[in-house]
Amino acid sequence: MATPRQEGYFMPGEWHPHTACWMAWPCTADAFSRAPMDLETAHKSAKKCWAEVANAVSQFEPLYMLTNKEDLDET
Repeated sequence: MATPRQEGYFMPGEWHPHTACWMAWPCTADAFSRAPMDLETAHKSAKKCWAEVANAVSQFEPLYMLTNKEDLDET
């Protein structure tokens, strides 16, 4: 059985040509449990930052955002 590398797969750098950027919406506050603030504040801040990054990236290339169905109103 061939390895992914033997099949020609590799992890491209950010500078490699690509057709779009993929991001995942920060759906759960638990991911920010180590933030130096309460979870709700950290989660709200993270979503604001994600949106700012996504808006900036989308000015230069197509962007796809992965999210839960119930979070679609936020994205």
